[in-house]
Amino acid sequence: MKNYTLIFTITLLLLCTQIFAQRIENVRFTTVGNNIEVYYTVAGLKFNQTLTTSIYASTDGGVSFQGPLRFVTGDLGPGMVNGQHMVTWEATKEIPLDNINLVFDVRAELVETPVKKDFFAALTGNQITPLGLRIGLLGKTGYYLSFQSNLSPGLTGSYTYKDNAITDYNRFAWYEFTSEHKKAAWAAFGGLTFQAGRNFFIYTGAGYGKYEVLYEIKEYSYEDDALLGTDYGRDESLSVQGPALEAGLILRTGKVLLMGGANILNFKMPGWSAGIGISF
Repeated sequence: MKNYTLIFTITLLLLCTQIFAQRIENVRFTTVGNNIEVYYTVAGLKFNQTLTTSIYASTDGGVSFQGPLRFVTGDLGPGMVNGQHMVTWEATKEIPLDNINLVFDVRAELVETPVKKDFFAALTGNQITPLGLRIGLLGKTGYYLSFQSNLSPGLTGSYTYKDNAITDYNRFAWYEFTSEHKKAAWAAFGGLTFQAGRNFFIYTGAGYGKYEVLYEIKEYSYEDDALLGTDYGRDESLSVQGPALEAGLILRTGKVLLMGGANILNFKMPGWSAGIGISF
């Protein structure tokens, strides 16, 4: 290219290729020796989307375009992802550049790769319900079922406990408290998973759960003080049961899944859960 004294009238046409949220923006160029370097930015692509790009040039300020340009190297063609890209054009091999108003148009075709769906299973738990299993399907949109409990999820009591006493004791017997008090807890959920990134998922679900604080009593006969058995008084002030909600994140590294999230029982008792699993 000659050492032009001509000052190019540079009109940068920011032609954005809109495909829903996907776009090409910030189109600009600069001369480097005998070549022209064109820069453009791709934004808004999802994790499973790429662009196949080509470039056109106009010497009349964008009224008409020639192309796609052939003597180009760099970031063109298939596989373009989000970020800034650069193309080098050997301009004089293709278009005379005297007295021109140069504009570039980067055009693109969206390529979307189908999202693979994987089944998964994970062990989950927290300080209240350490034993849990979550199974489901990961994909663009998937689903899951989960259940968490402690070691005595089905334990219950016949009586109500308050202020160190059983308030509704109705047997012809007497009782005494032992030093044992136990907790019965479980929660079951069903929900959806959403793929937010290549290896990043969000889950949200609803279900039902129970958390009960139980104080053990031994019951004795009035006649001969014989042991009749054991039972529990339920502490109403500390026990919660009802609808439950949960939400969290899943990170996939290879086949391994790492999970963490939060939940709330009957809109009164917040908690958390964590887990590790595998997809297959």
